[in-house]
Amino acid sequence: MMRGSKYYGLKVYDLEARYVGQVSDLLLEMERGRVRIKALELKEFRNRGIPYERVYAAGDIVLVK
Repeated sequence: MMRGSKYYGLKVYDLEARYVGQVSDLLLEMERGRVRIKALELKEFRNRGIPYERVYAAGDIVLVK
């Protein structure tokens, strides 16, 4: 498990090692008393969001499918 604040500023790459952007925000969805990460919002590329279901791994960087 990882705190949401630890995502901020992480660089995001796809599985082919191409740079996608940097995390600027987390979009949360609250349903049925639970909170889940809906998407990672990126600083680059017009603040587009990446659905959290596409996150493959997160640590020092974020890998997305």
